[in-house]
Formats: sequence, structure tokens, C-alpha cells
Amino acid sequence: MDHKKRLEFFIQFFTCTILVSIRHFDIPDRFSLIIEVPKIEKKMKQIDVNDDRVTVCDDFVIYDWEPGFLDYQWVLVYDEKNLLENNEKPKEISEGKLYPLYKAKNCFYLCILYR
Repeated sequence: MDHKKRLEFFIQFFTCTILVSIRHFDIPDRFSLIIEVPKIEKKMKQIDVNDDRVTVCDDFVIYDWEPGFLDYQWVLVYDEKNLLENNEKPKEISEGKLYPLYKAKNCFYLCILYR
């Protein structure tokens, strides 16, 4: 194999590795959480119940994150009591079941909401 083919192979391998890593570790959502959570924290003092993106349910404040299909969607949950921390089981709420994916920040969790 000559130098040009090795370089081409390395570039292709490196690109594929990066793309798989981005997909596997959900980097776009994690990056956008870093930006959006501080904005939502500022809005927490003045929760607008009329806002279509916000649902107050049981002990949680739920923000729409990503629309889902018929029976689920991704949501950002503010959990003041940290009930979702280290919880791998779904949490039953009046809106459905919350499946925590990962912690965005203290008291904020990205979850899947099954209705």
C-alpha cells in the first residue's frame, strides 16, 4: 500500500469513527443541553403554565425537548427533589412513564415520556 492509499484509508476510518461516536454518545443533544438548561433555569422562577412547551405534573416540571411519534417523546424534566437520580426504572406520573436517559445538570434530566 502506498502512502496516498494509507492516508485515504486513515481519513475514512477516522471519519467513520467520529460519526459513530457522535451517534452513540448523543453528542448533539448533550451539547444543546449545555446551552438550553441555563436558559430554562432562568425561566424557572416564572413558570408560565399557559406555555405549550411546559407541563407541571406531580413533582416535575416537564419541558418538550424533541417531538416523538405516537406514544412517546423526549422531554427535559426539572426534578427539584432529584427523584430521578440513579433511577433506572421508569417513574410513573399522571402524564405517563418517565424513562431517564441521562442527567443534564443538577435537578435536570433528559427523559423519554411514554404516554
